[in-house]
Amino acid sequence: MSINVICIYTVEDYDTIDQLLPSGTSIHFGLAIIATMLKVSGHNVRLLVFTPSTPLDDTLRPLIEDLKPQLVCFTAVSTQFLMVERISAHVKKLDPSIFIVVGGAHASLAPDETLASANIDGICISEGEIGILELARQIEEGHQPQEIPNFWLKINGKSSVKKNLTIPFQDNLDRLPFIDRELWRGWIKQPIHQAAILIGRGCPNHCTYCSNHALRRLAPGRYVRFRSPANIIDELVEIGKDPLINHIYFEIETITANMEFCHELCQRLSVFNRDRQKPIKFSLNGSFTSNFARNSDTVNNFFLALKEANIVTLKLGLESGSERIRNEVLKRPGYSNEEIISFCKQANKYGIGIITYLLIGLPGETLGEFQKTIEVTRQCTPEMTDLSIFYPYPGTSLYIKAQQEKLFDPCTLEHKNERHFVALNLPGFSRSRILKEFVLINYRVFKKRWSFARRLNNVFYRTTLLYPYITPFYASLRNSMKFLVKINRYSLEFVLKLRDFITTDRQP
Repeated sequence: MSINVICIYTVEDYDTIDQLLPSGTSIHFGLAIIATMLKVSGHNVRLLVFTPSTPLDDTLRPLIEDLKPQLVCFTAVSTQFLMVERISAHVKKLDPSIFIVVGGAHASLAPDETLASANIDGICISEGEIGILELARQIEEGHQPQEIPNFWLKINGKSSVKKNLTIPFQDNLDRLPFIDRELWRGWIKQPIHQAAILIGRGCPNHCTYCSNHALRRLAPGRYVRFRSPANIIDELVEIGKDPLINHIYFEIETITANMEFCHELCQRLSVFNRDRQKPIKFSLNGSFTSNFARNSDTVNNFFLALKEANIVTLKLGLESGSERIRNEVLKRPGYSNEEIISFCKQANKYGIGIITYLLIGLPGETLGEFQKTIEVTRQCTPEMTDLSIFYPYPGTSLYIKAQQEKLFDPCTLEHKNERHFVALNLPGFSRSRILKEFVLINYRVFKKRWSFARRLNNVFYRTTLLYPYITPFYASLRNSMKFLVKINRYSLEFVLKLRDFITTDRQP
């Protein structure tokens, strides 16, 4: 026997209403593994991707009437939860008997708030691969779900909650199935040239703004784990059968958390590519400390291993050019500005491009400190930057700090686009200035490396991130390759005014 299941993923930013995910790297691994586990166990699984613009009734009514699902699964960070509630309410309106469960960071770190939602029947705390199969079994057998590890469940007509024990983190990631990518294919922009592979879980760092330090407290056992290189290569071989795939992103918090693993994986990647007519390129995340950076042999061997493995991009968390912010506010791994600049320049010598993660709008941050972020980033000579506006995630240390200092009202975090709105009220660093710096980051960083047209195009793109509803319009212009051509004489005055605005550094 089996049950019918719908897994739902929500997104804010998208190109078209039909193909909402820009590439194969946009797959959500947590939900993908849950969906795959259910499918491998014989259940009938459908996957949907929703945006705020998705017509709920037109999408859900025919599917629910035809499929008659018994279980609907969501994942959510805090900014996705409002959309999850809205979709859940419509599911229950169409069929009140459907069991709705929510997992992800929000459910794990704000469980009482999540389960207080009237239309949610259960939540997953920490990892859910084992529990989801037991939940499906109990639903299949017609039981009221109760004894399920890592799950909190409403019982007795939702009048009480069964808070089950949390079991240790999944120690052997090789036991997890390769994700079923066909479930996602129809939602990804075609053709698919990029893919992603999850190669590890957990982060060794204790950064105050990141949910990792809070998530590691949820369960016993080893938090930082890696798949075996052999298991990763097996999945890579499977994906590599698609001749269109030319780039694969390895999803991991930091490859430098285990250098033995790093070197073995790189060696196997080199062998994998050796006999391919067209080698696949790879990218991944990394971090380092002063002790790592000061050991020249360690650094050189690291970059040499990446180069031989055809890892062409390394993503690093600079976050802030202010060493005070990094050390005292963010609690980042210890390194100086000079060390990260030197590290990035050395990567470039090996042909490895750097992408820097940056934050703005942090507790205690000043405009001058963010100007230092721009300066340090420029000296790192990255290929691209990824600037986010700080969002206080419930359960994290920096959320508690910002709340204690009354830098935000929790109610103002609702209806917001994660990382693309100003969450805090910072003395001396106005909301308007933060938004301006968010939009202009690449215009400033790449002033002498990108053409004016490219920097201006990026300004328009980053502006759309602040207003998700215009993203599809911008995407259609960008994808037609006629965006800049359409700037005619009627828009020239606007462009000139925009350039004057960009070059003005006065505080609004």
